[in-house]
Amino acid sequence: MTVLPRQQPRNLGRFIAELINMVAGLLVWVGHFAVVYGIHAVSCARGLHRHTLLGWEVVPAVIAAATAAALLASAAVLGFALRDLRTMHGRGDFSDSQRFLTYTSASVASFSMLAIIWVALPALIIAPCA
Repeated sequence: MTVLPRQQPRNLGRFIAELINMVAGLLVWVGHFAVVYGIHAVSCARGLHRHTLLGWEVVPAVIAAATAAALLASAAVLGFALRDLRTMHGRGDFSDSQRFLTYTSASVASFSMLAIIWVALPALIIAPCA
């Protein structure tokens, strides 16, 4: 029986944390997308688009709140990535893959903020169930 050399265990927890950090902006955008189109579908099916909440129609109020929350979450992801990039700047003890993942996280968070605005604008401008 041949004994194979023992390989270094892969750190699955670190991989999952880096993956979530990299796609956090997309996860926020997907959640926002689901809320916006879900509230439109439910409000049209149940007739909730006619109700008001503190003088606002329910659908635009929920979409505005969801948009604000999603933009704040994406801004937080972007802020953490920019902080990490400032920490890495000029230091040679970070690997190229760490720099790449941090740049990717910042880029994805920036583009997700644009996507969130892109989804919210028509939903806020056009009347529900029109």
